[in-house]
Order: sequence, then C-alpha cells, then structure tokens
Amino acid sequence: MILALALGALAIAPAAEAAPVAKKKTRGHIVNGNFAQFTAPFNGAIPYQVGLVPVKNGQISKPYDVFCGGTIARSTMQHIVTAAHCVPDSNAADIAVVGNLLNRYDTPGFGPQERRVTAITSHPQFVSVEQGFDVAVLTLDAPLTAPAQWVNLGTTTPAAVGTSSWISGWGATQSGAQGSQQLLVATIRVMSATSCQAYGEDFRDTMLCAGEPLSAENAIDSCQGDSGGPLVSQTSPPRLIGVVSWGKGCGQTQFPGIYARISHPELNALASSTNLVPRAEPITGASVQGTPAAGQTLTCDPGQWNNHTGNFIFTWISAVKGADGKFTDVKGEPSGQTLALSAAHVGRVVGCAATSVGPGGARQSGAPLVTVGPPIAAAAPPAAPPVQIRGDLIAPTSRFTRRSCDRKSRTCSLTITATDSGGPATKAAVTYARISGCKKGKKGAKCRKAKTLKVKSRGKGVFTVTTPRLAPAKYRFTVIATDASGNRSKQTSVVLTVKRR
Repeated sequence: MILALALGALAIAPAAEAAPVAKKKTRGHIVNGNFAQFTAPFNGAIPYQVGLVPVKNGQISKPYDVFCGGTIARSTMQHIVTAAHCVPDSNAADIAVVGNLLNRYDTPGFGPQERRVTAITSHPQFVSVEQGFDVAVLTLDAPLTAPAQWVNLGTTTPAAVGTSSWISGWGATQSGAQGSQQLLVATIRVMSATSCQAYGEDFRDTMLCAGEPLSAENAIDSCQGDSGGPLVSQTSPPRLIGVVSWGKGCGQTQFPGIYARISHPELNALASSTNLVPRAEPITGASVQGTPAAGQTLTCDPGQWNNHTGNFIFTWISAVKGADGKFTDVKGEPSGQTLALSAAHVGRVVGCAATSVGPGGARQSGAPLVTVGPPIAAAAPPAAPPVQIRGDLIAPTSRFTRRSCDRKSRTCSLTITATDSGGPATKAAVTYARISGCKKGKKGAKCRKAKTLKVKSRGKGVFTVTTPRLAPAKYRFTVIATDASGNRSKQTSVVLTVKRR
C-alpha cells in the first residue's frame, strides 16, 4: 500500500486509488469510437454495459456522473464485473449502477435502470493497477432487466492473438479530455504480450494487451473514464475476455491498452464465483491514539468495521506541513500498530492507516493527522482539561449506512450512523410510513400513518432497527439523531421496497 498526504488530511490508498477514473495512468474514454445503440445481437450494441455513478447524501447523482464502467456478466443480472481500482475506497452504499444507459443525460425511450450496490468483492491480491489482479464484483439490490443483457464470461483459455473485440464506455476521446456524454463503442484486437513490452515488468500474467494501433492519428483505444468497462470478443457467442485497467496515455501506438485478463484462473474464479464474500467496510474511521510528543508511543486504532473477517495491516506516514498547507519531505514510517516518536519527529505531522485484508478484498481507512510536539518534561504537571466556554451548538448528522428487506420474512433491517463534531450522537428516532398501496384520501390515512421503530444503540453513534412483518409495498424510513447536548440532526430519509415472495 502507498500512503499519500493531501489537503491536510491523510489519504491512504493503493496507488490506483489516486485516479479511479483513469484506465491508464492518463486514460479517458473510447478514442476514435462510434455511438452505441441497443440493437441485437451485438453489432455496435452493448446491452451488457453499465455505468458506475456516485451516491451522495443517499441520492444518485444526475445527470449521471459515470466515473467507471462495468459488465453484466451473469445470467442472474445482479452482479457486475468491474475494475478493483474503480472502487478502492468506497463503501457499497456510496455507489450505484445504471444499466440501459446510452446518454448520461438520460436516453428517451430506453429508461435507464438504477440499482444500488449492496456489496463489493475485490480480488484480495489487488494493490495497484501495475501489480495486477484489477477485478472486482459488485452485488446489486435487484436484477437488471431487458433490454439490458448479460454476456458470457470468458473461460480460462486465453483469447487468441488477433481476436477482434469490442471496447465501450463514457470516457474521454483523448488523453486529458472530458468524459463523453454518449456511450461509445469501438473494435480493437487482442495483441501479443510482446506488443506491451514497453511497459517492462509492470506488464504481468494477469493482464491482457489489446488495441488497434493504426497510426498516431487514428489509433483506437480506451481512455480515462472507461476503467472497469468490458473488452468483449466478437465471437459466437461473445465473451468477456478483459476489463479496462490501465496504460500510458490514450491511443499511443507504443503503449496499447492493458486489460485485466479474465482467462487468468484467479480472476476467472472471482468473476464467476457463486459464493462472493463482501469486502469489509469501515463504520467509523481509523484514529491515532496517544500523546503526539517525542518520547511517546502512538497507537493506530482501526475503528469499527462491517464484515471484517481477516487481518489488519497498519501503516504510518509523516511529513512537514508548510505555512501554505502543502506537505514536503513525506516519509513512510515503520509499519505496525504502534509508532515510537523520537526527537526527529518533532514539528512533523503523523498519520496512520488501517487496512482490512480478507477474502473479500482489501479496504483502507486513514486517520486524521496529528502534529508531534517536544518531549513532555517529567516534572511538568498534567495539562489542565480544556475550558468549555460555551456548550455544544453543532447538530449531528445522520445517514443510513446499510439497509435491506428480506423477501421471505418481509422485514427490513437498517443501520444508521450519526456523527457530531463533539462526539457521536447518543440517540436516534426512526419512523416508517407506507407510501404505496394505500387507499386514497381519508380511507388510507391509517395505512399511511407513520409508525415508530425500536432503535438499538451499538455504541459510537451506530444504531440499528428491524421492522415487524410488513405488507408488500414501498416504505419511507426517516431518522433524526440527537447528541448529548440535545442538538437534533436534520431529517434523513430512505425508501425501501418490500417484495412478495
């Protein structure tokens, strides 16, 4: 893992996390591609293509801010194969998938299908795009439907050199350009490994070399924003043989595109697995514990996590922060959960990261920086606690971090995380109301009346609720959190659907 300091906070991430929208280190969308359309069988059409879009404050960004692509690669229509570097530091709730999408501003007549991501599984060996294993699988809250289609996964038999294949995406049409509004598609060929020899030892057996290097002016390639998108063979049947991963520049004849090779046994096993393990996700961030002074020892607290079943790897970094807020002399410190501070650390900022490494992949949580002070004099009295001049006037914030409804029991379970600058929230009030299937007017008033749920506190501002058995319908869940000073958060809502068995 590589640590990086940015904007006064510790951004700790694999090398690929620095630019999840870049296929290559400076790649964008399909270079010299054509407009796509949903027509069968696959001639200029890509019904298996989806776009990954961010979810902010519980809402899917619109117009669709596609930052990566993905492929519907299973008949369940509920699992998306993408690049691991597209989702290195994301929780499942932070991402949505849009299928049946041609134009990011919505395509009339096709009806883009929005699905929330409920779990992320990335390859456990993924660290950076240059080191390979750049594949992840997203699990959706509901299957996609026609006209979206799934495409066969390639086998462990490598695609033959010269195989014509489709690439597609909303990325840039040239290096450094903005992403495309329209979904583009183009044909390239599988190339031999020697065609990518300019990459040196960064080209590995988990990668596939492909492109159409006709000339510097008309070379065909993927680019920034196409990451995670499909490389599909023009065979019968078509097969997913690669995932847009990385490269240098866009459309450069000496640097063809590099794709995660789906025929690699480990990547094929992940892409086709029926027993996916969700990647761990941080509920509360990592933090530095201890007194930041020379002669003292700091401890990296990983915080609270969901689905953590593996081990934690702890890493440290230090730097000099200038008056302009910029960092210089950035250094990696010895790894381990603790860091002994010496006189050399005085005046430097220090931060740590906790990385959960398990069967569902690696996920990192970085701690805020602390500034190291001089040694504490032995005879000095203990520092007096800070004087609180005024009470806490800042209201907490709350959000639903996990939510799902079980079709068999017809119950819904939700997790709420509430935070506050003065500490975690202490209480949360959750209500739900039926918003579909009720009679109109006064007759349906009782059906639509909001009901209060019993909330369980899990500590540190985390609360859970479980509904009683519900009738099949849509329900709006609302939460208001309260901190120790009595400040109430703004109302936050989410809509869930209870389906028939």
